[in-house]
Amino acid sequence: MALLANDNRKVCLRLARRMIRADRVRAALLSLSVLLVTLLYTLVFFTADSVHSSYLLSDQLEYGSTSHIVFTGLTEHQAERISGHDSVESSVELRSLGTLGDELLEYRNICLAAADKDYAETVSAVPEEGRMPERMGEIALDTMTLDSLGLPHETGKVIQLKWRDGEGTEHTDRFTLCGFWSGENVHSESCAWISEEEASRLREETGAKESVTLGVMLWQPKDLDDRAEEILADLGLGDVSFTTNLSYNSARMDTANARAVSYLLTGLFVVAGGFLLIYNIMTVSLHERLSLLAAMKALGMTPGQTGLFTSAYALLLCIPAVPAGLALGFGVFLWLARGIVEGYTGIRLELSLLHLWPALAAVLLSLFTAWAGCYFSTFRMKGWTPAMIQAFLNREYRGKKKRRRGRVTAWRLALASLGTGWRSFAAAILSLLMASLVLGSAYIRYISYDEDYYADEMYLSDYSFIDASCGGEYQRYNEQAGNITEEMAQKLRSCPEVTEYGEFLTHEVDLTADETLRRTVVDFYNGIDSYYGDVTRKESMSGQPGWVAGLDALEETGEYRSVLIGAEGLVMDYVLFYDILDGEFDPEKFATGDYVISVGATSQEGLSSAPAGSQVEIGDRTFTVMAAVADWGSIPAGRNSRAAEFSLNYVMPADTLQELYPGTHIRQIMVNIDDSKADRFEERTADIRRDEGVTVERKSDELGEFRQSVASAVSVGVFAGALLFGISILGFVNVIMTKVLTRRREFALYQSLGMEKRQIRRMVLYEGLIEGAVSLV
Repeated sequence: MALLANDNRKVCLRLARRMIRADRVRAALLSLSVLLVTLLYTLVFFTADSVHSSYLLSDQLEYGSTSHIVFTGLTEHQAERISGHDSVESSVELRSLGTLGDELLEYRNICLAAADKDYAETVSAVPEEGRMPERMGEIALDTMTLDSLGLPHETGKVIQLKWRDGEGTEHTDRFTLCGFWSGENVHSESCAWISEEEASRLREETGAKESVTLGVMLWQPKDLDDRAEEILADLGLGDVSFTTNLSYNSARMDTANARAVSYLLTGLFVVAGGFLLIYNIMTVSLHERLSLLAAMKALGMTPGQTGLFTSAYALLLCIPAVPAGLALGFGVFLWLARGIVEGYTGIRLELSLLHLWPALAAVLLSLFTAWAGCYFSTFRMKGWTPAMIQAFLNREYRGKKKRRRGRVTAWRLALASLGTGWRSFAAAILSLLMASLVLGSAYIRYISYDEDYYADEMYLSDYSFIDASCGGEYQRYNEQAGNITEEMAQKLRSCPEVTEYGEFLTHEVDLTADETLRRTVVDFYNGIDSYYGDVTRKESMSGQPGWVAGLDALEETGEYRSVLIGAEGLVMDYVLFYDILDGEFDPEKFATGDYVISVGATSQEGLSSAPAGSQVEIGDRTFTVMAAVADWGSIPAGRNSRAAEFSLNYVMPADTLQELYPGTHIRQIMVNIDDSKADRFEERTADIRRDEGVTVERKSDELGEFRQSVASAVSVGVFAGALLFGISILGFVNVIMTKVLTRRREFALYQSLGMEKRQIRRMVLYEGLIEGAVSLV
């Protein structure tokens, strides 16, 4: 009689336990469903979190420091005051004497500074080979700097470096390389570490003054530019230069959030699909549970106890299912996510990047989904009286509508049966629909990527061998490095696997334009830029003062910098990538070495270089311009000098350039190979690929990364969709089978009226065909 007490809640939990034991199959199905739903939540949330964190980390790597704000050009007193500000959680200091001053490093800023391990860790400048400087005369550098200067990656090597102090005075000193690390190609800044003793010696001998760079971490890293200005204003420090971490830039954060949201959208389908699956299983056994509910209400169960009983039943099912689903989901995430995150962001996933919120969200949403599916399956009945429940059950058996009279057939009975259990059937259909949407969207996204188009547009060669001095985005080509030797070139030419060979050589010279060339170029850049519409092409380049100064020098004196390009074989496809603007290209005449191709701006709107038929003096020879073309872009790799920011370039045969300027080295080699012999080619060129002075780029590697990116873009959707689809199919089969197996009383009635078993089987077959057709539609 304890049920008659309205405040008796313990009995609800006891009833929930007994209900689980009474129907273990249904309980197992529900627990399995909760487990799979938890698995999907865990996978989706952890993937979204890791993609978001990795995008921010890639921005941080691009910035070059983990510090929130980096203040530069400080005195020691200023650095101390900023470090003590209430907003600052912690700080690290770089005490630099100046920067490396070799002109080959003009696109990068390499601070010569006393070694500081804490600061080095914030800028990823800790030696991977060797160690930090500890004694007088030692130095540690990044490999990009070594490559730019043509220095070997070898500790113990004595090297001579030029450096400039804060006043711009140049000094030259000898150091012993004690360590080095791999520099990121996206970094325009780095450090050259020396010991404290060496820094003291250089200060005393040169009179150089220390400049302090301070990296700070804030308690609340939001609106970093405003926070930096507030700190300076609070301390009255006036005009102090600073930069803020890109990973906290609002636009970058919006991009990272958008990427994460694209994964979280899958979570909406998981919520709906999980709810429908659990609701469906509960609805299938609705009559049994309502019969029990009617009996309990007859004994005094209140509506509140009814809801508590249903909630307890759902939560008891979650006790084993949710932890198991969380563990399995995290395991699947680790299996899939490393490739996904690396494909999207280029960052290898580390567990330290992960947060706790995805696990908490997965647990809470799993509990909510299980509770909602169970609770809402009987929500409208919890306030009903036992008589109302019994009337509902009788109405479900008899049917709600009066059937029209006529001949009764198996087909008509099959059609009439669709009204029985329509809620569970509709839930199964909706679940299948959502799973199909997830899979379909993933497939459409997958086929939208065109690998052949990507390969044709981005790469003209299977392999590219690049002088390491210009392998990075901010590296100026060192013409004296000579890392790609004639022996290497000859070996590549002679490989039987090579079907096409090409090479680039470059050499910078100063030339003088005749009046025709000067007027042609000046008129072109004084013309209106169609892209902007209301400014001249020269005015559109105002953000590059070095370029403007070069054009002004041409207009005033006729003098200009030219990058002479020696081209052979395959690379001519790059030279002739765009339509020829003036003249015609004749391969046989070009090979004689008496002709050059002039290169102008990347524009098809007019001529911005020497016109075809004109002559140009280079070295001690006069060449005829065969054709004029637009600049073709990023090949060869690396950058030319700042003096060539504005340049009028000429292409000539590679051997002609070497005759004009003996000792000109190969900058880049490009080859195509027989794909069926790729392994053999790898074996033949292993020594070249191991050479630290040569950077090798493979088309196959880039296409592999492209495929990985494509797979990363769709893998979570495919996995989640496939799992949802599998769950939905199980739910659908469960509805159909349960509908047949729970209709014994109905079938017995049909048999008592003279219906044969074969007719019942035919009716059930028709039902299955009709429901299958409805499901497909």
